[in-house]
Amino acid sequence: MIPPITPGPWFVEGERSYLPKSASDKPDYVASVSPICVKFRGDICRLQSSENIGGISMDESYANARLIAAAPELYAAAEKALYFMRLYKYASQDVADGLESALKKARSEI
Repeated sequence: MIPPITPGPWFVEGERSYLPKSASDKPDYVASVSPICVKFRGDICRLQSSENIGGISMDESYANARLIAAAPELYAAAEKALYFMRLYKYASQDVADGLESALKKARSEI
Protein backbone atom coordinates (compact mmCIF):
# COMPACT_ATOMS: atom_id res chain seq x y z
CA MET A 1 0.00 0.00 0.00
CA ILE A 2 1.32 3.42 -0.94
CA PRO A 3 1.96 5.58 2.14
CA PRO A 4 -0.10 8.78 2.50
CA ILE A 5 1.71 10.95 -0.03
CA THR A 6 0.61 13.70 -2.37
CA PRO A 7 -0.88 11.80 -5.33
CA GLY A 8 1.26 11.64 -8.46
CA PRO A 9 2.20 12.27 -11.07
CA TRP A 10 4.75 14.86 -10.04
CA PHE A 11 6.82 17.03 -12.36
CA VAL A 12 10.08 18.98 -12.24
CA GLU A 13 9.83 22.70 -12.68
CA GLY A 14 13.22 24.25 -13.34
CA GLU A 15 14.27 27.60 -12.04
CA ARG A 16 17.48 28.82 -13.59
CA SER A 17 18.80 30.59 -10.57
CA TYR A 18 21.96 32.51 -9.98
CA LEU A 19 24.98 30.95 -8.36
CA PRO A 20 25.89 32.84 -5.20
CA LYS A 21 29.30 34.47 -5.20
CA SER A 22 30.17 33.33 -1.67
CA ALA A 23 28.96 30.92 1.00
CA SER A 24 27.38 33.84 2.89
CA ASP A 25 25.31 34.88 -0.14
CA LYS A 26 21.81 33.34 0.04
CA PRO A 27 21.42 30.79 -2.79
CA ASP A 28 18.24 30.53 -4.80
CA TYR A 29 16.67 27.19 -5.56
CA VAL A 30 17.45 25.35 -8.77
CA ALA A 31 14.39 23.14 -9.24
CA SER A 32 11.12 22.31 -7.55
CA VAL A 33 9.05 19.15 -7.70
CA SER A 34 5.29 19.73 -7.76
CA PRO A 35 2.19 17.58 -8.19
CA ILE A 36 0.26 17.81 -11.43
CA CYS A 37 -3.15 19.03 -10.28
CA VAL A 38 -5.83 21.54 -11.17
CA LYS A 39 -5.38 23.64 -8.04
CA PHE A 40 -1.85 24.40 -6.83
CA ARG A 41 -1.33 22.96 -3.35
CA GLY A 42 2.38 23.65 -2.92
CA ASP A 43 5.70 22.11 -3.87
CA ILE A 44 6.79 18.61 -2.93
CA CYS A 45 10.33 19.90 -2.51
CA ARG A 46 12.81 22.48 -3.71
CA LEU A 47 16.40 21.69 -4.52
CA GLN A 48 19.28 24.07 -4.63
CA SER A 49 22.83 23.98 -5.87
CA SER A 50 25.92 24.39 -3.72
CA GLU A 51 28.18 24.51 -6.74
CA ASN A 52 29.71 27.78 -5.56
CA ILE A 53 31.27 26.03 -2.56
CA GLY A 54 32.20 22.80 -4.33
CA GLY A 55 28.99 21.01 -3.36
CA ILE A 56 26.05 19.71 -5.36
CA SER A 57 26.07 20.98 -8.94
CA MET A 58 23.06 22.29 -10.84
CA ASP A 59 23.08 19.18 -13.05
CA GLU A 60 23.10 16.93 -9.99
CA SER A 61 20.25 18.94 -8.43
CA TYR A 62 18.14 18.47 -11.59
CA ALA A 63 18.93 14.74 -11.61
CA ASN A 64 17.85 14.51 -7.96
CA ALA A 65 14.65 16.42 -8.80
CA ARG A 66 13.82 14.01 -11.64
CA LEU A 67 14.33 11.01 -9.33
CA ILE A 68 12.10 12.55 -6.66
CA ALA A 69 9.43 13.38 -9.27
CA ALA A 70 9.38 9.71 -10.33
CA ALA A 71 8.87 8.49 -6.73
CA PRO A 72 5.11 7.75 -6.87
CA GLU A 73 5.47 5.66 -10.03
CA LEU A 74 8.64 3.95 -8.78
CA TYR A 75 6.96 3.03 -5.49
CA ALA A 76 3.93 1.52 -7.23
CA ALA A 77 6.12 -0.42 -9.67
CA ALA A 78 8.33 -1.71 -6.83
CA GLU A 79 5.29 -2.97 -4.91
CA LYS A 80 4.04 -4.87 -7.97
CA ALA A 81 7.49 -6.29 -8.72
CA LEU A 82 7.91 -7.48 -5.13
CA TYR A 83 4.48 -9.12 -5.17
CA PHE A 84 5.35 -11.13 -8.30
CA MET A 85 8.87 -11.93 -7.05
CA ARG A 86 7.42 -13.45 -3.88
CA LEU A 87 4.51 -15.16 -5.66
CA TYR A 88 6.59 -16.83 -8.37
CA LYS A 89 9.92 -16.93 -6.53
CA TYR A 90 11.27 -15.16 -9.58
CA ALA A 91 14.32 -13.47 -8.06
CA SER A 92 16.89 -14.36 -5.47
CA GLN A 93 15.88 -13.77 -1.87
CA ASP A 94 18.51 -11.01 -1.58
CA VAL A 95 16.96 -9.03 -4.45
CA ALA A 96 13.44 -9.36 -3.07
CA ASP A 97 14.63 -8.50 0.45
CA GLY A 98 16.42 -5.41 -0.86
CA LEU A 99 13.29 -4.24 -2.64
CA GLU A 100 11.16 -4.90 0.43
CA SER A 101 13.65 -2.94 2.56
CA ALA A 102 13.45 0.05 0.21
CA LEU A 103 9.63 -0.02 0.36
CA LYS A 104 9.73 -0.17 4.17
CA LYS A 105 12.09 2.81 4.18
CA ALA A 106 9.58 4.78 2.09
CA ARG A 107 6.87 3.87 4.62
CA SER A 108 9.10 4.82 7.60
CA GLU A 109 9.02 1.24 8.87
CA ILE A 110 12.79 0.99 9.33
